[in-house]
Amino acid sequence: MLTQVTETPWCDDGLSPETTVLKKQLAKYNSLGVLTINSQPNVNAAPSTHPVHGWGDAGGYVYQKVG
Repeated sequence: MLTQVTETPWCDDGLSPETTVLKKQLAKYNSLGVLTINSQPNVNAAPSTHPVHGWGDAGGYVYQKVG
């Protein structure tokens, strides 16, 4: 039986849009019994106005190092 997780005890929000980039990989790890938290895709200089990865004021860039 596959269980759909819609929220976690430490956050009432659902998954953020940026997590959809990693959804298949995270589901694989979770199916093996690994709890994944704080998962972010690798982003290299996405504009701060990017609809999925952006945040902050216009004119900036977002860097997220996977690690």
